[in-house]
Amino acid sequence: MLIELQNIQKQYGGHAVLTDANLHVNAGERIGLVGRNGSGKTTLLRLIVGTETPDGGTIYRKQRLMIGYLAQIPSHPDKTGRDVLYTAFSELVTLGNEMRRLEEAMAERTDIETLLETYGALQTRFENNGGYTIDSKVNAMIDGLRLDRFVDRPFDTLSGGERTKIGLALALLQEPDLLILDEPTNHLDLEAMAWLETFLSDSPSTLLLVSHDRVFLDAVATRIVECEDGELASFDG
Repeated sequence: MLIELQNIQKQYGGHAVLTDANLHVNAGERIGLVGRNGSGKTTLLRLIVGTETPDGGTIYRKQRLMIGYLAQIPSHPDKTGRDVLYTAFSELVTLGNEMRRLEEAMAERTDIETLLETYGALQTRFENNGGYTIDSKVNAMIDGLRLDRFVDRPFDTLSGGERTKIGLALALLQEPDLLILDEPTNHLDLEAMAWLETFLSDSPSTLLLVSHDRVFLDAVATRIVECEDGELASFDG
């Protein structure tokens, strides 16, 4: 179990949004969260992520649980859309840059034994953590979500819909333990939606999806949770 919510209560200005919400999320599940607008879905997501706290009840999270949740895309004044995607692999990119620096240093020196030893250790870490697959993963995401038309433009000049697509691609590339997606099919054409269905079905991440798209949920979700009257009801399938 990654997350468990027990008897959660949440109010805003005296209005009860959640009154007795219970939910458990197991590793490997793909949960579709549905409900009318204003039923408390977004509040529930914020409680799970930890950006808000409940007025009552208890939330248990697995230790060191990595949650991916794209609520608002930050500004990236010096980056293209492609640069933003590569931030999903920031540690590996730093390793790769250090390897290139050592390569340049070894080309200019004759006493390279120590440098070779350091380079070998870095290369092993880089390879074991998938450093040599970064480019192929990013390119597959660009092709699948059809980002090629704008991905190399400055990120801060993109439209809201284009930024949302980049943000979705970034969240998918990060592969967190629990990936929360709010209306992920917005702004996608049919081809990109079909690709996303396949990608999510094969994803190693546990998924919590908010969507009004019944066809998409039917293709991806293994369980549906309905938010209504401040409570949650769960249905398998």
